Amino acid sequence: MIIRSEIKSNYTCIPNSLLNDSSLSCKAKCLLIQLLSKPNNWNLNINYLASQNKEGKYSVRTGIDELIEAGYIHKIITRDNGRFVATEYLIYDVPVSHDQAMQDGKIDISKHPYPKNQTLTNTDILTSTDGNNCCTDEPELEPEVITPPEQQQQFAPAISEKQYLLDLLPERFRTPIVESYISRAISNHDLDTVKDAVKYSVANVKGGHLQFKSFLDKCLRGKWSEGYSASLNFSNVNVSWDTGKFPNGSFTGSRQMDSNVFAAAQFMASMEDVRS
Repeated sequence: MIIRSEIKSNYTCIPNSLLNDSSLSCKAKCLLIQLLSKPNNWNLNINYLASQNKEGKYSVRTGIDELIEAGYIHKIITRDNGRFVATEYLIYDVPVSHDQAMQDGKIDISKHPYPKNQTLTNTDILTSTDGNNCCTDEPELEPEVITPPEQQQQFAPAISEKQYLLDLLPERFRTPIVESYISRAISNHDLDTVKDAVKYSVANVKGGHLQFKSFLDKCLRGKWSEGYSASLNFSNVNVSWDTGKFPNGSFTGSRQMDSNVFAAAQFMASMEDVRS
């Protein structure tokens, strides 16, 4: 028996299709529901979500990545004449295509200039709306100071892109040496390439931060992580390594990834030889 209370305010409307989506984990569903309870102009904030839940930042990040893969969240990077301006996450209560998200997220920078020398604030105050959106009138946070894009451009690469990658790292790899290398990597490679390389390196390196940096460098130079995301799509397939019977006939789920894995394995073996 389910007993429901009568709710007249401070509630969120969620479609049953989301709650019954068997392709999502419970963690991803709960994160999405939490995000949908925010006002329409709320910016996705990994640190905030981690502070409001028992999961750490890495766990929250994997949940967000799951929602991105499923089409519930889309990341839109805004640039002005090739220069990074801002990153916006569009959050939906139903999966949508990337093309649709791009249409929804189009911003004409010339028509929405940022005032110079002015600090932006996100008060995170939910306002009452009709039944189609979240409904509450309670402020949840103290105002959050946001660095204006004009000031962000004083740093290279953009702060948000770098932080996005650092959130993927376990604590033992978060050293100034690794952070400096990742900053240079973002300048020389696109974000998705560096993200896959970082994820692949985290999954393979068991040593310290110096080994991680060396492996990440080799990974980017040798393109070892190409196909890594595709291989993750087959992570739930019950098949052993030596059969090579993934649906596409590969060992890892991606033919490109097969060759990359062997190259990476050789590198790790050489590192072990040096240590011994």
